[in-house]
Amino acid sequence: MVLKLLSFGLGIGAIGLLVAVLAGPGLLSLIYNSTYTTYGTEFVVIMLAGAISYIASFFGYAITAARYFKAQMPLFMAVAAVSLAGAYLMVPEYGLLGASWALVASATTQLIGSAAVACHALHRICRTPDTSTP
Repeated sequence: MVLKLLSFGLGIGAIGLLVAVLAGPGLLSLIYNSTYTTYGTEFVVIMLAGAISYIASFFGYAITAARYFKAQMPLFMAVAAVSLAGAYLMVPEYGLLGASWALVASATTQLIGSAAVACHALHRICRTPDTSTP
């Protein structure tokens, strides 16, 4: 079930990223106005962060389903720290593009951390014999 959800997240992220790459400036102009067409690169990078976040979210659901609540606080503290550090280092020099890459860094941190916790939780659950049935 987790693999199906991860595949779904990957598919949605890939479609969104593909749309941003192929029609980004035009889509930004249609939704907002023509002054936003210059932010096509930033839009693609933000959609990349979104795609990574979709997959990380499904790992997060697996963590919650496995009842690994205590692992989530340190994980999201790390995600917040990476977001803060990325923004601090990249926004002053690169502006909106730097902020976009800070989003990618924090989403990647969430993905890696959530995947590690979910894999640990699932491995531990699968090793534990079911004693609830007689």
